[in-house]
Amino acid sequence: MIRRAVEAGELQPLSEILGKIQAHHPGKVLDVDLERDRSGRRVYEITLLKPNGQRAKLYIDAVNGNEILGDDNPVKRTLDEPVSTFS
Repeated sequence: MIRRAVEAGELQPLSEILGKIQAHHPGKVLDVDLERDRSGRRVYEITLLKPNGQRAKLYIDAVNGNEILGDDNPVKRTLDEPVSTFS
């Protein structure tokens, strides 16, 4: 189901998402889940182990590949570093 959605262009490939994340948020990817938020939007929930040993969660819109920030975030943000946007 996910593979078909990626092949149909409905979702961004996880490999592309992870490449963008690694460029802006150094650390080791511990876990990735594909979820739906309260509005039904498909969201990659990515757990990172940052270089300082802290865990962080990122939420990425699975359709357009943009990081979900602020009030749009499906849950409270756990990062303690400045937020970046992907282009």
